[in-house]
Amino acid sequence: ANENNVQIHTASDCNAPAGAPGTGTLFNDAGVPVSVVSNQLNSFWAQAIDPAGNISTCNPVIYVHDGVPPDSPTGLNTTPATVGQSATPTVRGTIEPGTTGNLYTEFCDGGVLVASGNADAFDAGFAVNVALNAPTIFYAVAIDQAGNGSACGSAATYTHDSVSPDAAVVLTNDHKRPLFTD
Repeated sequence: ANENNVQIHTASDCNAPAGAPGTGTLFNDAGVPVSVVSNQLNSFWAQAIDPAGNISTCNPVIYVHDGVPPDSPTGLNTTPATVGQSATPTVRGTIEPGTTGNLYTEFCDGGVLVASGNADAFDAGFAVNVALNAPTIFYAVAIDQAGNGSACGSAATYTHDSVSPDAAVVLTNDHKRPLFTD
């Protein structure tokens, strides 16, 4: 089968090949390998070459390499704060705009995913189910559009407590006045 080749260039006049040409199939599937500068915008230009040797116009291809993770989530907290009777507290925090925050229990990144959302959703908070009459520890990570994950942010602990305290005990002393204890 006759197929076009694709040549990637580093100059807008398409006179500086960035490597060997690749097939159109390779270009559309895995891509034609080229070297890039880490953590910045990389500009390339592409040309198609058909089996007869006809060359297309030079077209720009922009690639942004991003190997930098986002900042860790901050301000993770619960409402009610720390201890409450709600079995569905709201957990909120702050993540960088443009990232996705993942909220976990048990341990950071890879624990049980209980909620996920963008910066606005993280700021508004997520109502999550917790274990009854037990503490639940929440952890959060942010993931940028390139798939880089942040370090784990500070944890927040919420303890569900719906157990009533023991009844007060009334004692009397020799003066026949009641004494109260918990």
